[in-house]
Amino acid sequence: MAMNIDKEHVQEMIAKLRQLQVQAESYTHQITAVQASLTDHEKALLTLNAVEKMEDGGELLVSVGAGAAVYATLTRKDKVIVGLGGGVSAEKDIKSAIEIITKRQEELSNSHKQLTEILAGVEAEAQKIEQELQAISVQMERQG
Repeated sequence: MAMNIDKEHVQEMIAKLRQLQVQAESYTHQITAVQASLTDHEKALLTLNAVEKMEDGGELLVSVGAGAAVYATLTRKDKVIVGLGGGVSAEKDIKSAIEIITKRQEELSNSHKQLTEILAGVEAEAQKIEQELQAISVQMERQG
């Protein structure tokens, strides 16, 4: 009877380990998406800071996506169009745009940190279960 309980316990542990592995994969994908967004925000801030220092009439290389870019002439640097979320954009002065993007970048950094901590906890729990399963496996081999 004890052996059946052990088998049930092992099956529960294996199921829990699989669940933790799925969770870890999900958190890893979320972290990757947040990291990509952080990179995007950093590029935007670098560009806006450079534009802020440029003179009107300066030449820019503007990315149009898919690795392509076009040359453009800066005619106005006092206003920037910034996405506010939910598909809504607004015209803002460059300093306000930088503040908005910086705030979002900070929020993303906090999310990244939280997700990384959660992932570490999930991985630690999975590792603990793996070690327990390994110990049970050794014990079962000894019992024959």
